[in-house]
Amino acid sequence: MANNSVTITENNLYTVKVSDTGLKGRPGVVFRGQWLGTSDYYVGDVVKYNGSTWINSQFIAASTTAFPTVTPASWTIFSEKGEKGDPAMSVSATAPIGTCSVTSYTTQASCQAAGNTWTLPQLGDMWFDLTVGRLYSRVEDAQGDAVWFDISGVVGSMDASDIVVAADGDLPAGTLQEILKRLEDELFKQTTAPTGAQVTEGDLWYDTSTDQMKFYRNGVWEMIVQGDALSDTTGYDSISMNGGYF
Repeated sequence: MANNSVTITENNLYTVKVSDTGLKGRPGVVFRGQWLGTSDYYVGDVVKYNGSTWINSQFIAASTTAFPTVTPASWTIFSEKGEKGDPAMSVSATAPIGTCSVTSYTTQASCQAAGNTWTLPQLGDMWFDLTVGRLYSRVEDAQGDAVWFDISGVVGSMDASDIVVAADGDLPAGTLQEILKRLEDELFKQTTAPTGAQVTEGDLWYDTSTDQMKFYRNGVWEMIVQGDALSDTTGYDSISMNGGYF
C-alpha cells in the first residue's frame, strides 16, 4: 500500500514524514511607520503616533478605529515619547513665550486646552533676536520678575531699569532708573516754583526767570545765590548769598 508519509531506501531503511511544512506566518513585530486611519493593522504591527510607538494586539480593519491613544484595547504603548529637552538657544524675530509638551500645539491656550503641559522660558535660557541681532538671557530683575536681558556687550544701549544699584548714603537700593528719578525730583530747573508731593525738604531749584539758586526749607523756597555776581580785579566773582557776600 502506497503511503506518501513512508519511504523505503535502497538499504531497506524506512523514512517517516511526521508532518508537512505549514504556511509561513507573519513576523512577530512589523514596523508600519506613521499610523494611518486608512490602513489595516494586524497583531504585532507597530506604528508611530504623536512621538510614541504603539504595538497592536488584534486585527483592525481600515477606517474602523480612531488613533492609538483612543483605543487602548487594541494598542499598547511600545516606546513612549520622552520629555522635550531645552534648546541651547532660541533663534527668532520675537521673544520666546514658552513651549508645549506636544509639538503640534503652538500656543499656550491650545496646548493647555488639549490637556498638555506648557512650559514658560526658564532662567538662564538664551535667545538671539534676529530683528536687531542681539543676544539675550533670561534673568530675574530687581522686582523678582523674569525678563530677557541684553548680554550682547557694550554695543548699543542698556535699559536703566535692568541695572540694580546698592544703597549708598542717602540713596536707597533700587534700579538705576529709580535712582535717577529720585535725583531728578531733588533738583529742579524751571521758571516757576516747584510744587507737589515730589518737593521735599532740602531740594534745590534753579530759577531760570531770575537766574537764582534756591533751596526748599520749612515749606519755603529760599534764595542761595543772586544773579548779579560781578567779577573783581583778581578774576574771581563776588557772589551775593543769603547771609552775605563771598
